[in-house]
Amino acid sequence: MLERFVKLKVPIQKAMIDLKINQELSESEYQRLADLSKVFEILKVTVEELCKRTASLITADTALKFMFTRLDAMQHDFSAAKETVRNGSEKANAKSEQHIKKLHLTLTL
Repeated sequence: MLERFVKLKVPIQKAMIDLKINQELSESEYQRLADLSKVFEILKVTVEELCKRTASLITADTALKFMFTRLDAMQHDFSAAKETVRNGSEKANAKSEQHIKKLHLTLTL
């Protein structure tokens, strides 16, 4: 799902403009989401190789070396992506609290 979000970045931005929703993600945050999507893709490929019925110790060794090599190359990007996820969850929590307060006010009136 994250990969689709990254691929549909421009249409999502246009839809947000049409709906008059403030864009809350900066370009650096979109880049961090793209990097996180790449990390998930590397993990997915590795797990698929490890779970094959024909997998052997040699296959597992090769798959894990591939994964660690690719993740080491992306290490600085991964830490940035982790920070983006943390910031996104904080924003989501703040928005949820705002919506709950509005709903509470609406119900009490």
